[in-house]
Amino acid sequence: MTVSHDVKSSIGSMLLCAVAACAVPTEDPTTSFNGPADSGIAPGPLDANAPDADAPLDAGHVDAQEPEPDAEIPVDVAAAPAFAAAVANSPELRLVVWVDERNGDQDIYGSRVDASGQILDPGGIAISSQAGNEHRPDVVWTGEHYLVAWMDRRDTGTRIYAARVDSDGSVLDPTGFALSPDGDFSQLPRLAADGAGAAVAVFEGPCGDQCTGVVAVSIASSGQASAGVVLAAGTGREPSIAYDGSAYLAAYTDFRDGQADVYARYLNSSGVAVGSELSIGVANGSQQAPTVAAGDQSFVVAWIDTQTGALEHAWSHVVGENVGARTGVGNVRWQDPPRVAFSSGTFLLVWTENSLDGASVETHVASIDEMTNQAGESVVYETPDGPGTDDKKPAISCSTQGCSIAWHQSVGVGRSVLGVLMSSTGDLLTAQPALWSTIPASAPE
Repeated sequence: MTVSHDVKSSIGSMLLCAVAACAVPTEDPTTSFNGPADSGIAPGPLDANAPDADAPLDAGHVDAQEPEPDAEIPVDVAAAPAFAAAVANSPELRLVVWVDERNGDQDIYGSRVDASGQILDPGGIAISSQAGNEHRPDVVWTGEHYLVAWMDRRDTGTRIYAARVDSDGSVLDPTGFALSPDGDFSQLPRLAADGAGAAVAVFEGPCGDQCTGVVAVSIASSGQASAGVVLAAGTGREPSIAYDGSAYLAAYTDFRDGQADVYARYLNSSGVAVGSELSIGVANGSQQAPTVAAGDQSFVVAWIDTQTGALEHAWSHVVGENVGARTGVGNVRWQDPPRVAFSSGTFLLVWTENSLDGASVETHVASIDEMTNQAGESVVYETPDGPGTDDKKPAISCSTQGCSIAWHQSVGVGRSVLGVLMSSTGDLLTAQPALWSTIPASAPE
């Protein structure tokens, strides 16, 4: 099925055009960081020194104008860009986190956002401001606190660190705690939680001597992290994970056959890999950069797909060992990989692309009914195209109260994190984007 576009009318803002299987053998799941080296040839890692490294398929992007902030923000706009946002909903609040350069290097900051979409921490919360760069954060609500994970260069190589943040904004682990070993290269953490305080992180990390693959680490409510478990050694990349109340499903890109395909593994509630590997998106062309969400009856795994010769965002429902038929959104003018979340019977898939006429940058949401797989698409916001402008990396999180979407927008030398609130059916609850970081983008001179 190809989903048609339903671009809705402007509401008068210069910046916003709003709208209301088969099992495959794999490595031993108990293999740890000290396990055997993989004989496969792994693709090279992304550059950890890059300030905002894009996914491998990034075909470039254009930029956009900045919204007027609702209130004066007491931070130097030119010196402190904010970008690469992630967001997590709790029952009452949401925490948005981002990469922040106010201190001269890249740190992790955040702010709580209330039910009306306004930030509660105008100066921002310093979640990690250690020496060296920290970037590519992710965040999840565990049921007891928020858990934030990021790439960190304070030690030798690049490691994954994490910290817990209480609902009152207190950082429970001011210096963070490591999820990956010193001296190795780890990147791209993604998180899922069991709702009772514990969580699992997946990331690209070491799987043996000169081996990088997909690694899973369990994190207790106390912040105690387990040893890493290798899910896909040697050729596994770009992991994502979700929890459905009884099990985690981790999906990842794998280059084992010389091209990008999407596979997945189940982990039990303790973070131990169980069962056989699942083939999710394995076809001609490239299938990569998966995202996962857990519904009431199924998981949805979505990814970037080129098997038809055109760029599509595709997805499949996964129930146990059964992988459903592939569905695709066609005619995508891609900028960033899709992200998916679930609320009240509906999966919401979000991505950014250029408009058909090239005059604007759009963020789209496809609302996917879990029971019928019927999908409808709409434009959440639209930013007029212009020199030096940029809307990038939308993130989405949902709870029973609705969903939050955060992204970064830049003009000239400044970048800011903006956000909107949305119902579970994909209708906007806020009239226009709000400033969710503390640094508004600066206009080009």
